[in-house]
This record gives sequence, structure tokens and C-alpha cells, in this order.
Amino acid sequence: MSQADQFVAVTGASAEEAQGYLEASGGSLEMAISLFFDSGGAPGGDAAAGTGGGGGGDVGASSSAAARPPWANSTVWGPDTGALPASWMEQQLVFSDDPASHFGLVQPTNGPCGVLAALQAELFVSMWQTAGFSPASQVPDSALLDAIGRILLRCRPEESSPVKLATWAGDTRGTDVAVQDVQDPTQLTDKLSDMLPALKGAGGVVLLVYSAVLTRGVDLVRKDVLSDGGEPPLIAGPFALCSSELVSLLLRGSAGGNVAAYTDDEHPADWPGAAVGLLSWAEIDAGIPIANGLKFPSTPVWLMHGGDHFTVLFATSPVVDEPGATNTLHHWNGLPPAGPRLCTFELTAPNGGVRRAPEKHVKTFVKPKPGEIDDVVQAHTDDKKTRPKEFKTWRFEVVLAVDDPDVSDGGAGDGRAVPEPVFDLGEPVADAPWRCASCYAKRFQTMCFGQNDAGAVVCRHCDKPQREAGWSLWMAYDALPPSAQRRVERRYGPKILALLRTRWPAANADFPEPPPSV
Repeated sequence: MSQADQFVAVTGASAEEAQGYLEASGGSLEMAISLFFDSGGAPGGDAAAGTGGGGGGDVGASSSAAARPPWANSTVWGPDTGALPASWMEQQLVFSDDPASHFGLVQPTNGPCGVLAALQAELFVSMWQTAGFSPASQVPDSALLDAIGRILLRCRPEESSPVKLATWAGDTRGTDVAVQDVQDPTQLTDKLSDMLPALKGAGGVVLLVYSAVLTRGVDLVRKDVLSDGGEPPLIAGPFALCSSELVSLLLRGSAGGNVAAYTDDEHPADWPGAAVGLLSWAEIDAGIPIANGLKFPSTPVWLMHGGDHFTVLFATSPVVDEPGATNTLHHWNGLPPAGPRLCTFELTAPNGGVRRAPEKHVKTFVKPKPGEIDDVVQAHTDDKKTRPKEFKTWRFEVVLAVDDPDVSDGGAGDGRAVPEPVFDLGEPVADAPWRCASCYAKRFQTMCFGQNDAGAVVCRHCDKPQREAGWSLWMAYDALPPSAQRRVERRYGPKILALLRTRWPAANADFPEPPPSV
């Protein structure tokens, strides 16, 4: 299957769109898919109309929201959802048939990855200390019952509250549900065992979500979501993806979506006692560390959130955080086109593990000085086409900082141990297009990126002479300072490595080709 075909299979986009995204990402399938989802792309047909992700459609489900309980429409799916998405209603709890990765749950279509990843991690918690456990271990029903039971028991608002088990009320899945209260926790395994065929069968993940929501209480779930600044529903968007609030409900029993070490008003926040951790691209985007409880869970297992997909990372023995230590890690991705795949690799961290986030948020923004690299704009198109996977051989367009009195350092000051190098523009390149550095510095206010045609000596956007406004430079990767190289690596290198470095800074991994996809 070609990269374009794989792109279409995951996103539902057209072949033409696939080609465009692949070209924009320098031939990286993973980056192309991320760009598609990050830009809000939606496939044609039913999914674009809000009926679901991964191709839309329904299996044994009513096409009318009126057939579902009102709380399911308002809190889980959203009021505009018609037939429940095939990505959810066809999903079964099926494990890999590869002898090396029997432990891994398989996900045919994008959508319920957050639920599957949370369940996979809970299975690890149930099994990792059993004799002989490895990624090749088969998952007995007893471990599955234990993992699901632990998730639901956590969702109880009080220890005296019952677990509420949801099953389909009629012959048609996806419509109304019957609810059974389990007051005595010692009876929960037996009750779950009775409904295990439904949980393992098509649409069983929906019953798990419903049971978690009902056990927590619909009103309390909505309160949880709103208290952390989120909004229902728990499953959202044209692709019917899991929200962080839904994953939070499964992992800790409440649906607050904040996974950071601080609240919006910069008070400390944490997930104390978490058995399952999380490494998230949100930390890289926002520059705010993930909560300590999620960075340092009590068992060596983490959900990996690359922005539009959840996968699972685990070790079969406690990780060592001493400087220079090497850990053997396993990454599981059950979703095509990059999966189902188990990737085992060695991770060496010369600086050891990351420090815990301090009680008070430390602002890290430093206002760049004139002449320092302010931004890496793009990679050279020719280099990407001729060497699509060798980003360390590419040239990059960079813009040097200009003095902007409207920008402050946010109170952080310049506490950098190693000062950034300052570059000189030299002479402008004659007869070549150029980018106005002054316009680019204000791009977020004006949405003007300062492009000028070859031969122009005055910026057509701000009317400044080129020598006054400044212009972008092209630099080879090896010529970039370390800070700019790290930016390039996050953008063009293996996404999983950037995520791993939020837990093990400066770490390197011996990934087999291709690197695992997150």
C-alpha cells in the first residue's frame, strides 16, 4: 500500500489531498497525517456531516439520536451526532495475533484510541508483575476483568456508591441501554464476567464509556469537564476522537481534562498516586510540564499522546533515571497504517530523567536579542524532495530577531547558562525572493509572513527598505545552534523521540526503521 493510500485509509481524505499533505510534510506519512488533523481537515461523506470518524457509517445502530438516552447525546457524543460512528461500533477487544505482541489491543480505525490505550495500560498494571510477563504474553479474561473493574471502581464518586453497568437494552446496538447497579464491589467481577462477551464484542468500548459515565454520574462528569475549562461532549469532532476528559475519566475516575502541572491561574496541579502515566505533545506546544503524577507513575507505563492519537509505552521492569542509564522500552500502536506494531528499543538518557515540576510555575520565555535566531521558518523544498528522511542534511530558512519594544520577556529574564550566538545578515542575495524580518516578527498580529519577490528592495507589506527591515537566511542544519537544531528535530524528526525527551531530556533511542508512530 502506497503512502497516499495509507493516508486515505486513516483520514478518509481524497487522493489529491493525500498527495498535497505528503508533499507539504516532505514525504513523512506521520507528519502528513498530523498536519491533516491539526488543520481541522475532514473527509467527505458522512464523517464530514458529523456522523463519525474513520469512514463514518453505522453497524447495528439507529440512525437517529432520538433512539439514544438524552445523557448520551449531551455528554458523550454531542447532540448533532446521528448514527454512532463505525470506528466505535465495529471496535472489538481483540488482541494481536503476532506471537511477539499478543499483549497488544488492535484498533482497525481511528477514533476510540484513548479508551483502548487507557485499557491497555490498565492491563499492564494488572499483569506486569506476573511471572514471565512480556509483550508476547496472552491476556487472560481474568486480567481483562480486573482492568475494567479497576477503571469503574475508580469512577465511583464515593466508596459507598454503586458501579453502574450499561448493556444494550434491545437487539440493536447503539440505541437505548439497560443499567445494572452493583453495590457490592466483591460481586463486580462476576457481573462483569456475565457481560464480558458484550464488552469484548463490537461496540463494547461504548458500553465501557457509558458505564464509566453513569458510575461517576452524568451531572458530575459535566461538572468535572467544565471545572477544568473544557466542554462536553467526551467524544468530539468529525473523527469522533477521545477527548482528554474521557481519558481522564478512565484513568483517575474524574473527567477534568487538565493534565498539566499547573492550573490556568498557575496554581500547582497534580495526579497523585497515578498508576498510569502520560507523555503529551501538549507539553511541547504549550511549554508547560505535564503533572508530576503522570510523569512519574507508580508503574512503568505511559499513554503517549501525539496530538491526534494515543499509543502506549511501557517497560517490563522499573525504569532507571540515573544519568547515562539505558532502559529497554516497548511501544505499542494498534492502529494502521503504522500498526499494529510493537517496537522494542533501547533508550539512553545521558542526563537521566527529568526533574519534577516545581510548586511554582517558572516562566521560561526569553526575549531573543537582535541577531539571534528567532524562528526556523521552513525546510528547503528541494532538500525535502531529494532526501525526505534525512532532515539533518537539509537547509532551513531562519529569521533573526529584531528589536521589538512591544515584546517583553514575561518576567523570566535571561537566565540562559549558554548564550545564544548572534548572526550577521551580511549582504542580501540579489535576484532572489526574500522574507521581511520585521513583518515576520509581527506575523501573529497581522498574519503577514513578509514574502517579497526577487528584485524588490522595499518590503511591499511594511514599506521598509530591505536593509532596514532585515531578511531571512538559509542555513544548513549543522550550522544551526543547538536550540534551533532542537526545534528542527521536534518538527522533522521522529515525533516519539520529542515525546520521550519530555521525560528523559537529551535522550537518544536506537529505533528500528521506521521509527514508531505516535
